[in-house]
Order: sequence, then structure tokens, then C-alpha cells
Amino acid sequence: MNVAMENMRKGEMSIIIIKNIGIDETTQNKTQSLAYYVIKLIDWTTVVDLDQDFNYMKKVLQRGVGNERYSEPDEITCNFVL
Repeated sequence: MNVAMENMRKGEMSIIIIKNIGIDETTQNKTQSLAYYVIKLIDWTTVVDLDQDFNYMKKVLQRGVGNERYSEPDEITCNFVL
């Protein structure tokens, strides 16, 4: 499913068909079925991996104003929500 969604654009609607092969427990025969999913990609939120090791992830919930960023000697005030 992820592979299909990676190739979609915002607002696009697609039908995803997934072939499922299994074994019937009573007869030990192979069974095949198809699952059809209708997916519409509405929107997404970009997640940034800060250290490229999946330990520190950042998701912007609300954009800030301006282009200024703090630098090392500055003091910052922030709120944490866990």
C-alpha cells in the first residue's frame, strides 16, 4: 500500500488491487483472492529525520512567522507537550 501511495499526488484517487495467496487449512490447497481498495490522497504532513537515524523526528504542526532562526548564544523560551 505504501508503494502505491508514494506515487500519488494530492487529490488523486486510485484503485489498489492486492493479490492474496494463502493455504486453506482444511484442504491444504492454495487459495487466491483479490482485495480492492479505493484510496484518495487528501493531504500529508512532512516529517523530518533530524539525524538520519530515525531517533529524532520533527513534524511541523504550525508554521512560524518570518525567516529568522535562533543561533547558539541566544536564549529560547518554548513549551513541551508529551
